[in-house]
Amino acid sequence: MPGNEERLISCLIEELGEGREVNLPIIGNLKNIYNPSSNKKREEIKNKSDLANLSSNDKHKKADIYLNDFGTSIKEETSSVLYNKLQRRHLPELLYFLFKKEIKAKSILADLDREINKVNNGAKRDIPWNNIFSREDFLIILQFLMMEGNADTIISDHPAKYILAAPTEINQESLKEIKVYDFENYFEENQNKIVLAARRCWIGQKSKSESRRAQNIIKFQENHPWVFKNISGQPREWDPLLPSNERREVFYINIIQNS
Repeated sequence: MPGNEERLISCLIEELGEGREVNLPIIGNLKNIYNPSSNKKREEIKNKSDLANLSSNDKHKKADIYLNDFGTSIKEETSSVLYNKLQRRHLPELLYFLFKKEIKAKSILADLDREINKVNNGAKRDIPWNNIFSREDFLIILQFLMMEGNADTIISDHPAKYILAAPTEINQESLKEIKVYDFENYFEENQNKIVLAARRCWIGQKSKSESRRAQNIIKFQENHPWVFKNISGQPREWDPLLPSNERREVFYINIIQNS
């Protein structure tokens, strides 16, 4: 979820509260704003105090907000994370779930393993999606992960119908620059900016949060092909209490749209 989400919604509420018309592409004249909540329910946001109920940590909701009755995923126009922290252990089930073809799922997974191995050996961390996927296959995967569900194949109670791309700086004037897409149009415009971003954390780094992340990933045998004794990157600081031969480099993937 982009950092400007709350500022965007706050600005929209202010415009409606002042009686000014907000006309958004595709969505049209804005009448109501709703917050996705538990059990498929929605809560109307009428003033800024209601923003306290916004959840930025619920990975199962694909719609960050409802504008009128349309579930909408909010992204920053310049760059955004489209899917966060994809672990290898989820991929076999996800790929079979989407394609129903075991051979295709195994082939894609083998190609991903190859690319992560390259990054561990010094290749660039941002992997072009078309190194691995056909356009048709990547459309299926990305649409599911952005709009419908998660890598563990859990379908969202709040799917997204549209993607709203907002300027980084939000104010009354910049609201006019908002773009709204259905998934196909979003992909058509941004496909050359989207990459599979291989990201590292380490067993043995001093950061407790990142070290815990690495420990949690390594717990699962299915993640081990993305765990390496070879250390090709460096954290800000190593934990001096852990011997260097016990360090491990651990990978996961973010799908991102670059600027």
